[in-house]
Amino acid sequence: MAGEIDIATAPQLQDAAYQALLDGASSLVIDLTDTGFIDSSGLRVMVNVLKRVAAVPARSLHVVRPAPPVMKVFELTRLDSTFSMIDSVSALPPVQAEDRERRA
Repeated sequence: MAGEIDIATAPQLQDAAYQALLDGASSLVIDLTDTGFIDSSGLRVMVNVLKRVAAVPARSLHVVRPAPPVMKVFELTRLDSTFSMIDSVSALPPVQAEDRERRA
């Protein structure tokens, strides 16, 4: 995701993530590196995606650590401890490297 995740763009994130899961992805990576803003609708989508992923034990969701302003929102809402935050896509655990192409 690049730019802003807000009421106008959050549905696109949700659709992409859900489609990846329907296509059989066992792990998702949501790269927020280039995201400069996220609002409550974006956070809601992130939580909904996490719930969908968690419904199947073999699935995982990783979030590439966003820029400081967006990271602050995750910290204030304590979602930074809820999501698996990684520093880069290359920091993925080796067992999940084969699913990198299915990033949302």
